[in-house]
Amino acid sequence: NPLFPVLAGRLTIATSNSQNQDIAVAGRYAYVVDSQSDDLKIIDVSNPASPVQVSSLGLTAFTTIPRVKVQGRYAYVTEFTNGNLYTIDISNPAAPIIRSTFSIGSGGPGPLDFAVSGRYAYVNDRANTLLKVVDISNPATPALVGSVTVTSAPRGLAFSGRFVYLTATTNLKIVDVSNPAAPVVATTTALGTVTPTDIALAGRYLAIVDSGTTDLDLWDVASSTAPSLVGTLPLGTSAA
Repeated sequence: NPLFPVLAGRLTIATSNSQNQDIAVAGRYAYVVDSQSDDLKIIDVSNPASPVQVSSLGLTAFTTIPRVKVQGRYAYVTEFTNGNLYTIDISNPAAPIIRSTFSIGSGGPGPLDFAVSGRYAYVNDRANTLLKVVDISNPATPALVGSVTVTSAPRGLAFSGRFVYLTATTNLKIVDVSNPAAPVVATTTALGTVTPTDIALAGRYLAIVDSGTTDLDLWDVASSTAPSLVGTLPLGTSAA
């Protein structure tokens, strides 16, 4: 019941000062990245009342803001500090293997968010204010195929169809990636005074969490060139 959620189970997977900063769920497993222990943890959640950690995989120290996505037999992890994209074979959840480490860019802070669909990963390169398109069809040798300047420190990112949606400071950018080698910014829409921290896409609607006003803003993005704000919900004292 969405109105009355109930805790079904709990698993302690880190020390008190660890930071489990992102999670992806696929099938019977949850994949958690921890920026203190610098690893990917794989947890069997097939019994919600009794989740069990089945493995962990150490990664290069990434300090802050790792992100994880899962597609098929691979998990993809980005990390902010060193700007890497890891491709990890999870076909055996008890023994995950790093297949490649790909540098998204240099010059400081790296990717804050990304999406994976088919043969491509769409990654925001915060240091260089770029959206980058990476061909991940060969897990051993990912390759950069295209990029576009989005300006103003990109943060949250979502993908659907032919478009990437991302927040950049106080703007919403919609990028046409139908030609991965030459992505194009379709529109830039001012979000006002908001401080977007994360976004999620469902159908024609894009939800944006705003840590500045502590609101949830809902945008209609059915038109890639004319998105419109359709509703706002106050979330409380902190939306970060």
